[in-house]
Amino acid sequence: MLLFAVVLGLAARIVFWVVTQRIWEDALITVWQARNAATGIGLTPNPAEGHIQGFTSVLSVIIPLVSELIKAGSGILSLRVATLLAFVVAVWCVNEICKDLGMGVWGRLFALAFVAFEENQVFYGMAGMETEVAVAVLLAGVLTVSRWQYKRSGVLLGLALLARPDFILWTIPALAALFRHNRKKAWPALGLTSLVIAPWIAFATWYYGSPIPHTIAAKAAAYVNPPTLSLANLGPIVHWGLAGMATDLLSVWHYLTPFLANSAETGAPFPFWFLAIIGLAISALALVGMFRVARLTRWQPLLAYLLLFLVYRGLFLPTDYYDWYIVPFAAGVAILAGIGLEQLRFVQSRLPLVFAVLLGSAISCNLAFTIPLNAVVQQQVEDRVRVPLGEYLAKVVKGSDAVFTESSGYVGYYSGATLWDYPGLISKVSAQALASIPPSQRGYPDVLGLMIEELHPHWLVLRQDEITAIGRTSPQALLGYSYLKHCEVNVPIDIGGLSWTNVDEKFWVMYKP
Repeated sequence: MLLFAVVLGLAARIVFWVVTQRIWEDALITVWQARNAATGIGLTPNPAEGHIQGFTSVLSVIIPLVSELIKAGSGILSLRVATLLAFVVAVWCVNEICKDLGMGVWGRLFALAFVAFEENQVFYGMAGMETEVAVAVLLAGVLTVSRWQYKRSGVLLGLALLARPDFILWTIPALAALFRHNRKKAWPALGLTSLVIAPWIAFATWYYGSPIPHTIAAKAAAYVNPPTLSLANLGPIVHWGLAGMATDLLSVWHYLTPFLANSAETGAPFPFWFLAIIGLAISALALVGMFRVARLTRWQPLLAYLLLFLVYRGLFLPTDYYDWYIVPFAAGVAILAGIGLEQLRFVQSRLPLVFAVLLGSAISCNLAFTIPLNAVVQQQVEDRVRVPLGEYLAKVVKGSDAVFTESSGYVGYYSGATLWDYPGLISKVSAQALASIPPSQRGYPDVLGLMIEELHPHWLVLRQDEITAIGRTSPQALLGYSYLKHCEVNVPIDIGGLSWTNVDEKFWVMYKP
């Protein structure tokens, strides 16, 4: 079973790569900085602003940096190869975890199928993101911690923090469990974790002035707007927290559902009620699995991570985007669902077989639709709109002139220009401009006009919908700008009944001396 999962999962990813050539926007933001470092500019996106850590995952920049030092332009390739290798590690860890849990063949089949074929598990890693590496590091850590392998756990917990800062939600419960089980052995494990992350902390503090990525502060300013904390204001604080958590819990099942796991989905080849049953069934099985193992000490760190991630996502992340944040969480939930699926044998002996086949097939079949649709997006939209925009800007933007845009990945990578982006992920100047605006007015896209008024950039790269929003909320912001270039395609993002919305079909380049 493991061999089939490895072979077929690798095949699915290679087919996705060859057919689509898809590159996700945020991957280019990171590779752009790796390329700058390799060419001597510095590990930063905007050298005119000094050193800025415009990436969140350390491993996601180290991998292409090494590759770019060897061969220019190979950053995305190296991330895709790393994804293939990480997938093998991840699926092996799933199999081992399932065996350690005493899971039968059908529960294990479902967990393996989910990690091998679920849409987001395949898409983001092969599109250049760190997601598969993060899944592999997380699951390897879960395996070693559950087996009380202290030295390996220490190293993997350090790698987890380098893979994603939000894995602090996993590292702390894992270290707590190690200390609770054997304090004497846990101290060396903590030392290994510290040794793994210490070089980067030292470098980032020296190079950037802080070990905390600039992207975290920028996202917090844009997306997190809690009421002011005070004893007299506890009611609004509680309401804000409960509202965020309720929205999160009501929406998270989408990420366990074929086709609906993509937040851009506007139509699916199967009825919504049918897909909802699949997602809710997997969620219910995961809850059963959670209660089944909740008293087992060695699996409690995994449960703690999953619950803490739900809280984190509900309070600090937009609920209709950032799908790639969910990928490691969803892999952990799939393992719990496999445990719950096995409990169905107590109802009827063949139910685990039936549910494994039905749910595994439903999760896997989405690739037949999403692979060709991703090819349409890359070849008909990205390659015909955003790539030409970046190449055009590389020719016309001179000196230190800055370009303001939300689309910082494609525009920045292909233009190499100084970018003032929303929400300031790669620019301290634009992050400060956003921070100067009252929190209640920072919502995208309405805030763009206010930022333009604050920054006065020479160049704008705006989607048609953004121009419309600015004209509605801040019409004076565009006064004096001339329209220089327009890139537009009208391509239906639809195949076999699956359709996605796409906001990147219409862009304008505008200039003001």
